[in-house]
Amino acid sequence: MKILSAILVTLALVIPSITQATPITTNCFTQCSFADVVINYNPGPGVGPLFDNAENSLGAPNAASFIDYTSLGLMGSITVQFTNNALTTSGNDIADLFVFEDGNTADLVHVSISTTGKEWIPLGVFYGQPIKIDIDSIGNVVPDEKYYYVHIRDMLFGMQSEFPYAGADIDAIGSRSYERCILNPIPIPSTMFLLAAGLAGLALRRSTR
Repeated sequence: MKILSAILVTLALVIPSITQATPITTNCFTQCSFADVVINYNPGPGVGPLFDNAENSLGAPNAASFIDYTSLGLMGSITVQFTNNALTTSGNDIADLFVFEDGNTADLVHVSISTTGKEWIPLGVFYGQPIKIDIDSIGNVVPDEKYYYVHIRDMLFGMQSEFPYAGADIDAIGSRSYERCILNPIPIPSTMFLLAAGLAGLALRRSTR
């Protein structure tokens, strides 16, 4: 009885905040940059072999292949990172973040984003295929900030599937509004600059003789 009461309380708190996928027709297949690194994958119950490959959630969506997605399981989660780009705001009401969820029916997921992977901004609970989120409309999102991490958690009460692919099935996470980034650029020592300048000067002197 206590478990049932807890579930009912959770439903009462979360269901009013569930958002259906924004009906925007942006072509993310050609205009998005996609997450390319899995930081953490914690599958919940109901995920079997072949459906527990976290790498299947990376890159562009390709659900034409039968098992080319990552099942989260009941209340399972996955955290991914954009490494050569970053999710950011667009300054308007277009969808910025896309979550390509596969399957016969849409599963409920909770989505959060972060700049560091430590402190998270909850975007809310969503469903759709794909899920399209305008992060500009979220109160705590900072305009023009770079968000490198996306965390997605399956919501237990939204389960539409069972073993071996229980929970939400994540095919891809794409950013429609993004900035290109160069991570950890390698600095050229000042002595190298001097050497290069000296060699260039020597070559120029010889060419003028």
